[in-house]
Amino acid sequence: MKLLSFLSQPFTLIDSPKQKLILIGICLGFGIVFANVFVPFNINQWEQDTGMDQFLRLTGYQFVIALSLAFTQFVIRKLLKVSTFVLWGFILWFLGEVVLISLVYLLIYSDNINSFWALFKFSFQYTLLGISVPYLLSLTILALLKSKHENPEFSEKKLDLIGIPDDKGVIKISLRLSNLLYIESADNYIAIFYLDNGHVKKVLVRNTLKTIEVNFKNSSLKRCHRSFIVNVDKLKLAERKSGKLYLHMAHTETIIPVSRNFIPAFNIIVSSVPK
Repeated sequence: MKLLSFLSQPFTLIDSPKQKLILIGICLGFGIVFANVFVPFNINQWEQDTGMDQFLRLTGYQFVIALSLAFTQFVIRKLLKVSTFVLWGFILWFLGEVVLISLVYLLIYSDNINSFWALFKFSFQYTLLGISVPYLLSLTILALLKSKHENPEFSEKKLDLIGIPDDKGVIKISLRLSNLLYIESADNYIAIFYLDNGHVKKVLVRNTLKTIEVNFKNSSLKRCHRSFIVNVDKLKLAERKSGKLYLHMAHTETIIPVSRNFIPAFNIIVSSVPK
C-alpha cells in the first residue's frame, strides 16, 4: 500500500512549457558533450568516420533524442490532454519516450528489416542507458528550481502572503492565507474564492488543483473533492447527511461536498469545527 501511495503522488516537474524546454535543452547539451568527449558504448566505432564527420554523426544522435522529446512533450501530451502526471504515469511515459526514440533510430539508421527485433533490442538498450543520466540530471535541476520558487525569500513572506502560480510557475495572485476561502476546478483553470474587505471575490488562474495541492500540502489548504480545495481554517460547519459529509464555508452560502476518499482525512478536522 505504501508503494502504491508513493507511486500515486503527483509528478509536476515537467508540466509547464519552460520546464519541458529545460528538460530538452539539458538532454541535448549534455548528450552532445558526453557523446563527443567520452564516446560511450564505442559509438565512435559504429561507423567508419573520423573528425568532423564523426562529430556530426554523434551530435546527430543527440538531436534525434531532443526532437523526439519535443514531439512527445509538446505534441503527444497536447493531443492526449496529459497536463500533469502521477509518478507511475511518468515512469510509463518515460519508457514510452525511450521506445519512440529507439524506433526513430531504427528508421533513420537501419535498413535491415529482417533483423528488426534484434536491432530494436540493441537500440532500446543503448537509448535507455544513454538518456537516463541527462534525463535524471534535468529532473534534479527542475526539482531544485521548483523548490527555490516555492520558497522565495520575498517580502511577501514576511507579510504572511501566499503566491498562487499559473501553469508556467508565474505568480498570478498573492493574498493572505487567512483571506482564502476555497479553490474550485474550472476546466483548465482554478477559481480562487477569497475575502476582500469583507466581500467574497473570485479570480481565475490557469492551473490545476493537483499542482496547488502539492505546492501547499503543509498548509491549511486541504483537498476534499476532485473539484475543490478548502481552507480548513474557514470552515463554519461540517454537516453529515445520508452518510455523506458537506462543508459550509465561512462568509458564503457555498456548501462543498467531501468525496468518500477524503472523508477519513477530514474526520479529525471536522471534529474541531464549531457547531
